[in-house]
Amino acid sequence: MDKDDAVEHRPASEGPHRYIDTESVCTLIKEAHKNNNSLELVFDGEKLWQVRSNGSHIAHRPEIGIPLKTLLGDSESRLKLKESRALAVVLAHAILHYCESPWVSNTWNKEHVNFFATTKGPDLMRPYLVTQFEPWSTSGEETPNDMYSHPSPTLLSLGILLLELYLSKPIESLWEFDDTENGMEGINTNWITAEKLLDKMGDDLYEGYRNAIQACLRIDYV
Repeated sequence: MDKDDAVEHRPASEGPHRYIDTESVCTLIKEAHKNNNSLELVFDGEKLWQVRSNGSHIAHRPEIGIPLKTLLGDSESRLKLKESRALAVVLAHAILHYCESPWVSNTWNKEHVNFFATTKGPDLMRPYLVTQFEPWSTSGEETPNDMYSHPSPTLLSLGILLLELYLSKPIESLWEFDDTENGMEGINTNWITAEKLLDKMGDDLYEGYRNAIQACLRIDYV
């Protein structure tokens, strides 16, 4: 084959280009990210080429894992009424399904409820629970605190969370001094605050939602 018969492989684009030989694609992606620009690659059937970027800039995604606590009490990101009611149903189903299982610890609360980030904000209809498995204990012995605490910490946390969603405020912001132990959070501080708020709200809280919270706070079936 003479020189005239040789075929020169070039990318489809007529603009500036360079042949990608042994360079790592990961390195190229990092370079493009560093320059806040898109990476344009063209394969001509035999060789891989990098061509000039078309000018599309990268839209950096927010940090994955938006905690529910950041959506309570914040005027900029607080939940709309419809969102909070729908989220209450989704979370109640999830917690009741995994209640008293290793997937939901006795200390879970709003800080363990997260959302995936999207370009439009948190995906509120697909929350996920951040959990940490605790060593399994075969001892049925009660501790001193257990004798004075709620019989089902998981259900108590669900009731408190439903109340927080309704009020769009974290329970901690509603504490009164009498709810605490000398100004500090006690084992039953959130429970006491939630009970007082439920009584205070009376008929302002519609019956179905009120009954759901009350069933979590005042249980006699566990």
